[in-house]
Amino acid sequence: MVAVGAQRDGRAMDDLARPLVVTADDRLLDQVLRLCAAVGVTPTVASDARSAARAWRTAGFVVAGGDALGDLARAGLGRRASVFVATTGDASYAEAFALGAELLLTLPADEDRAVEAFGAATEGRGEACVVSVAGACGGVGASTLAGVLALTAGRRGLRTLLLDADELGGGLDLLLGREDHEGLRWGDVDATPGRLSGESLRRVLPSHDDVWVLSWGRDGTGSADPAAMAAVLSAAARSFDLVVVDLPRRLDAWSSAALARSTLAAVVVPGEVRGLAGAARLLAGVRTTAPATGVLVRTRPRGLDVAAVAEAVQVPVLGRLRDDRRLAASVDLGDGPGRSRTHRRCAHALLEAVGLRSER
Repeated sequence: MVAVGAQRDGRAMDDLARPLVVTADDRLLDQVLRLCAAVGVTPTVASDARSAARAWRTAGFVVAGGDALGDLARAGLGRRASVFVATTGDASYAEAFALGAELLLTLPADEDRAVEAFGAATEGRGEACVVSVAGACGGVGASTLAGVLALTAGRRGLRTLLLDADELGGGLDLLLGREDHEGLRWGDVDATPGRLSGESLRRVLPSHDDVWVLSWGRDGTGSADPAAMAAVLSAAARSFDLVVVDLPRRLDAWSSAALARSTLAAVVVPGEVRGLAGAARLLAGVRTTAPATGVLVRTRPRGLDVAAVAEAVQVPVLGRLRDDRRLAASVDLGDGPGRSRTHRRCAHALLEAVGLRSER
């Protein structure tokens, strides 16, 4: 039986990159269609080489059933990238690799390998920039900076995912004035079986103006599971330009899962002696995990200046955050923090630091 949405025998496609499945084995076909659905794609289905010819060159990837290998070899359709052979039993390695197959998959045993291969072929193997933002202590504006960074990147035309990694925080969706937007939260992601794809994240997360948000629900569900963080970052890396992670002020497996994937870790440090003591401890841990680390200095009247902080922490200073008395009122009114000039300046500095330029 053919799943709803599949297209038979090369009929007109609405997407030239649609995958192609070539098999006359309905049992195998059902398994392959289910795996395609897991990565968010609907393939064109051909029962033989003749009906596969039209889509052979343009398909995003090809899954050839073991039953179709001989027919495809005789048809001389030519070698191409991203060809996978799937079978429910024995198949000829010689025929598979003569076709240029990258993988020979025996189903259902190789389902995990199949989903990984289909996902990579669909979304590519590119890496989004990941910027993790943490505060050396409470009240320095790290979450606000993370939100403004995401909003600024979205305005530049960069597809941006904002991850709320602080389960005890107030919620980034609330900070941005999007708490009523429909979409999944961390608790829903934790309960999702199987592999996540970047395309599925874009479909199910709350979004507006090129910014998607994964935050915590108000019902208290969801856990700080490092495996969930790693899965989300792996999926996001293939489908977003930038991922911004708002980290908690603790260094554990959850935080480390984000820091290890980060292009840059940005720590907001207060310009005061007591705050610098906490910053030194946090920075020592961050620098052992993140490939690159920088600080932003939250200055206050009669506090330490930027030069003194830079000397104390021995980490590059990327910007200075000043107090913005209008910020709290803007957030309380549901307008979000995006109008704060001091936060926008720091956001631009962070984007420049990771090499992201305006596309608009």
